[in-house]
Amino acid sequence: MTNANSLSAIQSNERAWRVELPSTSRPAMPFFPDQNGGVYETLLNNLPVMLHTMDGSGRMVSANAAWCATLGYQPDDIIGRGFSEFLPLEMRSRLVTEIYPKFLVTSAIRDAEIIIHRKDGSLATMRLSMTAYRGDKGRLERSVCVLQDISDTKLREVVGASGKGDPRLRAAFAAAAHGLAVVSPTGTIELANAAMCALLQRDDLESHHVPFDGILHQEDRPNFISGVRDLLMGKINVLKSDVKLLTGQGRVVPCSLSVALVRNNKGEPEQLIVQTADITERRQAQERMQKAQKMEAIGQLTGGLAHDFNNLLTVIIGNLQLIDGKFQNDDKSAKRVGEAILAAQKGSELTRQLLAVARKQELAPVDVNVNQLVKGIEPLLARTIGESIDLKVITLAGDPLAVIDASQLESAVLNLVINARDAMESGGKLTIETQAVIIDKTYADQHIEVTAGPYVMIAVTDTGSGMAQDVLE
Repeated sequence: MTNANSLSAIQSNERAWRVELPSTSRPAMPFFPDQNGGVYETLLNNLPVMLHTMDGSGRMVSANAAWCATLGYQPDDIIGRGFSEFLPLEMRSRLVTEIYPKFLVTSAIRDAEIIIHRKDGSLATMRLSMTAYRGDKGRLERSVCVLQDISDTKLREVVGASGKGDPRLRAAFAAAAHGLAVVSPTGTIELANAAMCALLQRDDLESHHVPFDGILHQEDRPNFISGVRDLLMGKINVLKSDVKLLTGQGRVVPCSLSVALVRNNKGEPEQLIVQTADITERRQAQERMQKAQKMEAIGQLTGGLAHDFNNLLTVIIGNLQLIDGKFQNDDKSAKRVGEAILAAQKGSELTRQLLAVARKQELAPVDVNVNQLVKGIEPLLARTIGESIDLKVITLAGDPLAVIDASQLESAVLNLVINARDAMESGGKLTIETQAVIIDKTYADQHIEVTAGPYVMIAVTDTGSGMAQDVLE
């Protein structure tokens, strides 16, 4: 959102809140019911300014049409309620401790700035002027109050203050890559740049006086409010935390949050400058790192176990081979010993594959029959993905050879298969196929890691979602 757009929104807001009053509306709440002045009551009710009266205890007695139209209340919402009830908690304290005591002494207040709740829950900034109407004995009987809505004026001030009067700074605010917002001391968003609106997928942050804690996930609100309290009390200079923000569609976006406090010349809190940045990619990178560390730990454990198990198999195979020669005349026993030796050798092959996964073997590039390698690890892959996934292996015709470390190739295929399995939590189909491909010079020039020529491609395709097709060349 550019600065020009912000001012346009201000002008649009002015038109939206301009009060159109009927010239003959009759007063629903008399200002002075003990006086016989119907003409004056009608005049006060139709004044194009916000006017209300209170009794000696501060309870609302009347409010004119402009007051009701601007704040959205009906007469039944107002009569008998204390005026302080329409103010936020922080403003109630100021009203009771600063404004009312001065009013009781001087009988008049001029242009005191207050914040008041509209009926829809949004906040409006007002200038309050009060005049005391006292009876014969000097007792306060009525307080005649005039309100002037200065919400848009304050917003203009914020637009200027955010850039300190420098158009270049205001333009930088509007065009910043990270989300920026100016928040009033009462917590409403007064100004938001284009990045903030795009992040939250909302264009009503300014016009609807959205409370900032309203875009926070409910789990983060208590800590955020506590942090802002420490910021206002001077315990910290900047509030930094990771939070979850809610978009206009209800989607949760993890963000880093930085909040700075700006004070006026009197040292009073004037506004909060909030900076946000989407950390979804950072979270995903951290999760991938944690998963990689976990896999590394599993690989180390697997390597240790595979070594120990392979030593046991070496002893078993050696002893079975010694026994095999003792059953020359017993074909049945010799067959069983042969089967035992074959099973032990398959177990040794399995440990070799586990060592490859654990990367405990040195690289040894040789001519490898890719079809035979894929077919050879098919049983291991089937056990890895489980019964809910249908595994299909398709190999090209002939005996394609590739110069590669067989263990590393097996490990790479296994990693692709595990990723595919994770994308199919409810089951599906997994296809592994080998194909002959030619990489031409144009492709090789664009990818410095490869050279032009013939290759064998192993493609791993799954029917899952959320992950791109895995292709290994």
